[in-house]
Amino acid sequence: MKIRIIYVFVSILAICIFGLFLGCPEVLDNDKDKGNIPVIPDNYDEGNNPITPDNPVTEPPVTNPPAKTYTVTFINDDNIFSTITAVNSGSKIYNLLEPSKNGYNFEGWYKEESYINLWDFDNDIITSDIKLYAKWGPPIIVLGTTLAEKLQWLDLNVKNNSNYIIEVTAGYEEIAKNLTYSNIRNVTIQIIGIGDIERIISGGCTLGNGVTLILDNKITLLGKEIDSFLVRVNSGGTFIMNTGAKIICNNRYNRNKPSYSSGGVYVTENGQFMLNGGIIEGNLPSNFYESVEVNNYGTFIINNGTIIKGDGICIQKGNFTMNNGNIEQVTVISGTFNLLDGTVNGVRVETRGKFIMNDGNVSGGVYLHGGDFTMNNGNIINNDFLAGVMIGDINIDGSFTMNGGFIGNNTHGGVEGRNGTFIMRGGTISNNTKYGSGSAGAGVSISKGGGFIMEGGTISNNTSNIAAVSGDGGTAYGGGVYVNGTFTMNGGIIKNNSIIKTGPYRGTAYGGGVYVNGTFIMNDGNISNNSTDGNTNYGSGVYVDGTLTIKGGIIEENNGDGIYFTGTTLTMNGGLIRGNTGRGIKMVSGSFFMRDGTITGNNGGISWSSNKVFDKSGGIIYGYLEGDSNSNVVKNNSGIIQNENGHAILLISNKITKRKETNSGLLDNLSFIGTLNPPIIDGKWDY
Repeated sequence: MKIRIIYVFVSILAICIFGLFLGCPEVLDNDKDKGNIPVIPDNYDEGNNPITPDNPVTEPPVTNPPAKTYTVTFINDDNIFSTITAVNSGSKIYNLLEPSKNGYNFEGWYKEESYINLWDFDNDIITSDIKLYAKWGPPIIVLGTTLAEKLQWLDLNVKNNSNYIIEVTAGYEEIAKNLTYSNIRNVTIQIIGIGDIERIISGGCTLGNGVTLILDNKITLLGKEIDSFLVRVNSGGTFIMNTGAKIICNNRYNRNKPSYSSGGVYVTENGQFMLNGGIIEGNLPSNFYESVEVNNYGTFIINNGTIIKGDGICIQKGNFTMNNGNIEQVTVISGTFNLLDGTVNGVRVETRGKFIMNDGNVSGGVYLHGGDFTMNNGNIINNDFLAGVMIGDINIDGSFTMNGGFIGNNTHGGVEGRNGTFIMRGGTISNNTKYGSGSAGAGVSISKGGGFIMEGGTISNNTSNIAAVSGDGGTAYGGGVYVNGTFTMNGGIIKNNSIIKTGPYRGTAYGGGVYVNGTFIMNDGNISNNSTDGNTNYGSGVYVDGTLTIKGGIIEENNGDGIYFTGTTLTMNGGLIRGNTGRGIKMVSGSFFMRDGTITGNNGGISWSSNKVFDKSGGIIYGYLEGDSNSNVVKNNSGIIQNENGHAILLISNKITKRKETNSGLLDNLSFIGTLNPPIIDGKWDY
């Protein structure tokens, strides 16, 4: 019985173990030589997930190793010209835009710095990082016997980024050629004379886009009496003249067909003309413009050279920069003339023009016919026809700003403004003269309601000469400054200017330093040591017919009255009037208001002759106190003290006379209202 029970138990256990073996998802073999190998049923994937229509079997992606890439660097004259990165191994590279270099021809990219192997863009491939080097060769000598043959050779053989030399051996040749080439860029053509004598080329040419023409030593372009310029530089073209080259004798004058353009060189549409040397001479325009004309945003640069015996240069919607050289005249109609150095015999600036002077010399004056002129440095000198600078004209204004430089030795004045505005921030206006009866402002003369603002600089040693030529005598106004309009002085110095008289006839002088018919506002600055030397003199320092407001500054040591006033209102809110050999202030009309400031050390403080208003409510007017150097003291021509003449104040009206001999200090208010009848008098007058 027990044996049967054991048999049954063993049989059931065997069946269970066998069933467990059949249902197990994986069975491991313990054979160490075979390793651990998973056994996966057919209906399961490698992740032991059952395979169903919603979970099909997917193959893992096949990834290729990344391609090897390299960098190509292009070197031009030891500098990196361009770089191509991420070039696949075995690939070709495209041909770059070729570099350019003045005076050389590009001969290709080479694999070595020693230029042994030329890179072949059609066949060579990239297998590593590489540097390619630009090789340069000499200019190409153009083939042919005559100039015409050589130009024809160029038509057939010209290439991009190339430099060519045309050698001229004949004494005389003719040219009438358009140097324009389709789809060609960056071409330089240099014409040079061979031999010891001058080579003359009669006729002219037109330069197209991408073409540079260099006129070199011993080459002369000779003009004709035809309605055409010698050289026309169109958009993208460049014309260069070097030392030894000439453009001469082209006369565009044609009565039946006026062209209104230049006789020598015409630059237009973003073209460029560079004068490095040589001469442009005797080229006459047709009725209006110049030997060289720059139009439609063209550019003209002078580094050296000469333009003479013609009408100079005309700028219309262009830019002209002068670094050196000598030219006859410049007219700026619309555009900018920048003078950095050199000499110009006259500049005219029209309404839309601009002239900037950073250095150099202008010997024939500057005429602003509505344009703008900024002077930072340089000299405007020795003009004997007009003033150094003329601003505006009848119904035409102009604008002149002077930041520095020198305007001097001009025989018709330094600056004359017939209309417009003059702002002086620095520089010097000196040693200019005006001659004849009625002369006004040898240093600066602003008339017809114009304005002068002085913020700095010096106006000195200018002389107006009365020089009367008849028994009626003559007059002169303002040895230093004459303004018929508004003068605002914020700074600067006006000194040592004078009005003199020559000849046997009488002369009257008004304002040795400053003459203003209008409004004068003095905020700061110095007016000193000016003089008048006529038979009759009014205001050696300042003469004003209008209104005068003094807020600051100094009027001192003038040879006569510091201020002579014959206007409506003089207001003194500050400033210092001292040491003048005449009265500090002499008024013959108008009202006087003093709120602050000091009047000291003059031959009398104030002489006031009017029936208007005198009101001192601040400031100091010194009287006479023996031994006090601040005293205003009235003396005669022999130096004898004249008491009872108002050392501090002499007030005279047709109704009363009042005097102040002693100091009138800050708290000494004095007033006289002559507009009332009877007048009202207040304050501590001496008598």
